[in-house]
Amino acid sequence: MTVGRGDCGDHPPGRQVRRGRRTMAAAPAIVRKNYAADSIGPARPGGCHTPKCGQNPLMTVFYWTMGVLIVGTFAPAAMYLLLYALTGEHACLSRARLLWNLSRVFTLAAVNLLIWGHVIVGLWQVWSD
Repeated sequence: MTVGRGDCGDHPPGRQVRRGRRTMAAAPAIVRKNYAADSIGPARPGGCHTPKCGQNPLMTVFYWTMGVLIVGTFAPAAMYLLLYALTGEHACLSRARLLWNLSRVFTLAAVNLLIWGHVIVGLWQVWSD
């Protein structure tokens, strides 16, 4: 079985995986279209049309937004929980609970969007080729 992304020049080539005493033969490479002549956009050198890691500006905005929301609700929740532990004020406990629940919602929403976004993009790439 081949492990790796392909031979487009941007990703490491596949490697052989040994199982027991036999070495499985490398799977045939997936042939991708060169999108240089299509209306989708110019292909990068070598014909690979997938962006490198960290070159998707929309996902960068998504990561920063969710990170700010998660940290921006988790840190005050911890602060209000500490204030409740020190003072015993029930208003601090209710604020800590509210902010903790919001932090969990933002975290779970970010993970769900991340996972299902990858699933949708993967299905789109399978069906579009």
